[in-house]
Amino acid sequence: MDNPARLTLGFLLTSQAVSELGDWLVFISIVNTLYELGESSLLLGVFFTIQSLTTLLVAPLAGYFLEKVGYSRLLYLGRLLQAASLVLPLGAITLLAASSKGTFIFILLSILPVLRGVDIVADVGLYTLLPKMFSGEDLLRANATFSTASNGLMVILPAFAGIILSYLDFPKALLVDIVSYLLAGVLVIPILQHLSFAERKVRDEVEAETRPRSQPSLGGQIRELLATLRLVPVAPLAVLIAFLFMLGGGAINTIMPAFALTIGDTRTYGYITSLTGLGFLVTSTIMMARPSRLSTMGLVRLGLGIIFVADITWWLSQNAIWATVIAFVNGVGNELYGLGFRTLLQTSTTAAYLPRLLAAVSIAREGATILSPVLGGVLGELLGIRYVFFFAALLVTTSLVSTFWSKRSAT
Repeated sequence: MDNPARLTLGFLLTSQAVSELGDWLVFISIVNTLYELGESSLLLGVFFTIQSLTTLLVAPLAGYFLEKVGYSRLLYLGRLLQAASLVLPLGAITLLAASSKGTFIFILLSILPVLRGVDIVADVGLYTLLPKMFSGEDLLRANATFSTASNGLMVILPAFAGIILSYLDFPKALLVDIVSYLLAGVLVIPILQHLSFAERKVRDEVEAETRPRSQPSLGGQIRELLATLRLVPVAPLAVLIAFLFMLGGGAINTIMPAFALTIGDTRTYGYITSLTGLGFLVTSTIMMARPSRLSTMGLVRLGLGIIFVADITWWLSQNAIWATVIAFVNGVGNELYGLGFRTLLQTSTTAAYLPRLLAAVSIAREGATILSPVLGGVLGELLGIRYVFFFAALLVTTSLVSTFWSKRSAT
């Protein structure tokens, strides 16, 4: 990895960290405010539903937005748009009377698609550009670097945001959010030239393709996604694995608190969650320093195999300490799978189809995320909590077996 690329990666990571601080502040602020205003958990359900629906609606359009706007522009225009969207609720707090509580709730919920939509398109754009900036081990290392930063921020930022919000009221928190998004946009200005060069390489590949001209409508972009599934050999497999993996993982997340209480106490759930995160962080850090010699498909298979062992062990486990240790192993497997799967997608097709491939996988994940909580709850009630782990292990086995049928097995 040369020095300019290293510097570019550093600025991207710094900008990402600042914007993620804004994301956490917004998330915690809005969740708390909605609950206090509505005095009901129903609004929280609406909040998360809007998040999922935004992903399902925006992801198909991500490729079109990137072609028209460009990722380097999106880095600052998107953050400016997110900052501007927060001005509306800030003004509402100042101008609206207390009797306008319903209007204020509506405004809060209305800004969510803007915030979520920009993040979705930005993520697709980032992982489309990285293969043009890095290759081989450097690409895997770049993915591992972003993953390590994200894992570390997940440990730090929620607590940090919570501490900040304990000293700030909602209007002041919104002001901090606005500043964080503006700062995230400003931080990327020094690297726009480098990104623009990488982006031009992406556009050259897109223009060299013979596929039909992209249509801006949602229906047109959905047709583009379906065309990608037909034309990119790895696409059907990727969508299937993403869906099955999240279906099982989401079901486990749903019943994990209850499982922890059946074998231990409230501390058990906290330990399991923390050690899972530690497994993520340790693995991504090691991969960042010394990437694996395995192929990308090999990393996917290794990760799925480790997750299968963790799921089966949880299914059989009767001991809180053993179940907690397995949580770390599960985190290792999840991170190996995630890094291998992401790099596999990036190296499986040309720039013309990569945004659509990433979008199709994102939709599959989100669809599974919507279904899995209900599925996990129903299975837990019908068969018992432990059998949710067995069910997840079956899904992981199906995913693992399917990788040996892929035309990209040699990747």
